[in-house]
Amino acid sequence: MKVVLVVVLALVAVVPLLLAVLWAGLRWQIPPVVRAVRQLNKRVTNRRVIGTAGSETSHTAVIVHVGRKSGREYATPVDVVPAGDAFVIALPYGTTADWMRNVFAAGSATVGVRGERIAVDRPELVETAEVRALLPRGARVLLGVFGVRQCLRVHRVTPVHG
Repeated sequence: MKVVLVVVLALVAVVPLLLAVLWAGLRWQIPPVVRAVRQLNKRVTNRRVIGTAGSETSHTAVIVHVGRKSGREYATPVDVVPAGDAFVIALPYGTTADWMRNVFAAGSATVGVRGERIAVDRPELVETAEVRALLPRGARVLLGVFGVRQCLRVHRVTPVHG
């Protein structure tokens, strides 16, 4: 019984500490914390959701992009917010995420959302404050808590009529 009590007390002490480190690390973009969270998402979370991301039944979208060094095609689960002829994607890890750097390098990508594949181009960084009104309430709260200052905006490719 004593062992169980010690384990429970240890968890009660450690879990809030880990959550505080996570919050502070993401909010102030502390490189080791950001790297650790990115790696966890890349190796665990993304692998679990990529199978359904972008499908008609998923709330998670997917951005398909080409590696700037490898030339390979990659798919990364993201949360997108439609904004007229554009999509807004929050950047909780800042501007160093590989997928974001790939989209900027290529100048284009494909967004998969609700079963539809949409070619996008003209990537641009925008301040979260600029697009705040477009975001769902829950996203606004989370982005505020974690201090997410920038988003990526990509525009639907406009067909050329000849």
